[in-house]
Amino acid sequence: TIPFSDVIITPKFFKKSFGKKHKTFNGFMELSYLHKKYFKPNLNIKKILGVYNEKYVIVRFVSWEASHDFGVRGLSDDDKIKLIKFISKKAKVFISSEKRLPKELNKYKLKLSPELMHDALFYSSLHIGEGATLAAESALLKTPTIYVNKLSLGYISELEKYGFLLTELNIGNILNLAEFILDNKNTSFINNKEINYEEKFDDTTDFMLKVIKKYES
Repeated sequence: TIPFSDVIITPKFFKKSFGKKHKTFNGFMELSYLHKKYFKPNLNIKKILGVYNEKYVIVRFVSWEASHDFGVRGLSDDDKIKLIKFISKKAKVFISSEKRLPKELNKYKLKLSPELMHDALFYSSLHIGEGATLAAESALLKTPTIYVNKLSLGYISELEKYGFLLTELNIGNILNLAEFILDNKNTSFINNKEINYEEKFDDTTDFMLKVIKKYES
């Protein structure tokens, strides 16, 4: 569709350029639905998940079958088992997976309606994920996030710059980071609920409405 478009809009940290018709904004597409003006977390999610005062972690594994994943691979089954066994000693674990899990991990499967995922992420103590979108959503919900993927993406790099997200591929380092996050309470990374990113980035919805009104005639 790009050759036929009058204007192409992306966040300013998108790494490609489409020339004169390329317009950018200082924000994230995910803030169109996760900005605090629009997203109000549902506290009942803890009851739905069966957790109350205990910590819980959401882990996301992808299938690696998307076109942009060509030649990229994530954690091995052995590393997945090692990761979940380690985390389960410190918190309750829920796994969302696009591909079949090793049978040892089936008991950790997240059984939740998709529209409740952001509520679950908001109250989780940590998110570890191979998927960029869910990692970005988790980070923007100010949940400590470990991104397990070597794909270099502009919006992921921006989130890393502000300390909302960490990228790590080595299983040993992932375990160390997870332990640090789950065991410590007095760090800026843990307490990033206090970070006002709304002051740093545009309200995506407001920006898009202005663009639509400009071109609606």
